[in-house]
Amino acid sequence: MDSKHNEDCSNCSSRKPPNVLVSDPSYEGRLSVPAENYSLQITSLRMEDTGTYKAQIITAPRIIDRHFLLRVFKQVPEPTILCDSVTCVPETCNYNLSCTVRDGKEQVTYGWTRPAGGAVVSIGPILTISQGPRDAHLAVTCTAQNPVSHSSTTASAKDLCAAPTSAPASSLSYCHVKGLILLLVLGALSARIIVVHVLPSRDQRRD
Repeated sequence: MDSKHNEDCSNCSSRKPPNVLVSDPSYEGRLSVPAENYSLQITSLRMEDTGTYKAQIITAPRIIDRHFLLRVFKQVPEPTILCDSVTCVPETCNYNLSCTVRDGKEQVTYGWTRPAGGAVVSIGPILTISQGPRDAHLAVTCTAQNPVSHSSTTASAKDLCAAPTSAPASSLSYCHVKGLILLLVLGALSARIIVVHVLPSRDQRRD
């Protein structure tokens, strides 16, 4: 990744190879000024290279001081879509989704689209959508980007958020479980009564 600044050399009498003096030893071998365009070029950028730089350009008969602001950004990693909450009523579910990246969050912006048509759904890390039975399987795409890169993730809201089961199904399941527990308790009590009555009779026969 390079950072370039082009200098206007229309008044230069000739294009001689420039002499570059680097005051910071950490930039030795990484800073150059190509003769063909006299641009300031820094290679092998690192995050700690972010900052303000001063360049002194000496061209007879004058000396020009220039300041440059350099910002270095990481490649945006693949974002993660999470389900924050879901509420369902008959025929409709409301989903709240959030999109995040694990690092490199400096100046990261987020946007949501539908993969089918590419239409923008929302801007920002939070998405709130309502879906019915017919479109419950539709997916959404979250794109995270900074000034130099972007990355996307696509997911289905229904797959991320497990919708609660309906009330009738839950009541029926609860009744079945309650009935099984009651049968087990009655069975245990019956077995205990039989043991209590049989054991004394055996003891009497031994006597």
